[in-house]
Amino acid sequence: VGCKVPMFSFSRLQGADPKVGVEMASTGEVACFGRNQYEAFLKAQIASGFKIPKSKRVLISVGGTSDKKDLLKPVQLLLKMGYTIFATR
Repeated sequence: VGCKVPMFSFSRLQGADPKVGVEMASTGEVACFGRNQYEAFLKAQIASGFKIPKSKRVLISVGGTSDKKDLLKPVQLLLKMGYTIFATR
């Protein structure tokens, strides 16, 4: 199974005002293969330099109602792990 994830240059957003519509600009992509979608995704995240936040604060922004329902169990797991969840409406 293959998975491709974007890489973002957050340093380019330093000092930007998010209220005026800052767009995240991908500065590259990483593609990885694994025995299943979970392994491929994990490898791609590691290769892109993603780090799990030490602050234990997570922002979640999801589209429609069905997508929100799909994330209910993972969000509950994050809460049990001690994470503070911030979300958009």
